[in-house]
Amino acid sequence: MSPTVLVRILGLCNLVAGALLVWAPTLVAPLEGAGSPAAVLAFRSAAVLLVAVAAGAWVLPAGALRPFLWLFGVSVKLAAAAIWAAAAMSAGTPQLWLGAGVDASVAAVIATGLLLQTHASR
Repeated sequence: MSPTVLVRILGLCNLVAGALLVWAPTLVAPLEGAGSPAAVLAFRSAAVLLVAVAAGAWVLPAGALRPFLWLFGVSVKLAAAAIWAAAAMSAGTPQLWLGAGVDASVAAVIATGLLLQTHASR
């Protein structure tokens, strides 16, 4: 897959996640206290970051897409998957495994696309 297609996939995932964090935070993170003012502020801050990453990717020059995708599409998504998994284990909330699975899946799709494109260009 081309980096442009991969950036659009990552951007769409980040926009959806950001919207869910703003409009349905207890659906995304069904934890005790998720509706508290501090949690709402944290969710909204994370949503702003997700949307900024999505928007930033769409305005980058073509040569910057591959490093951006390795950083934000693979590394950050794998770190987020690990955080979701740790939260699921510590809170005992099975719904949080969905977040881990989604982030790990996005990282796998992007890494696979980048690696396939690298091999195809050789």
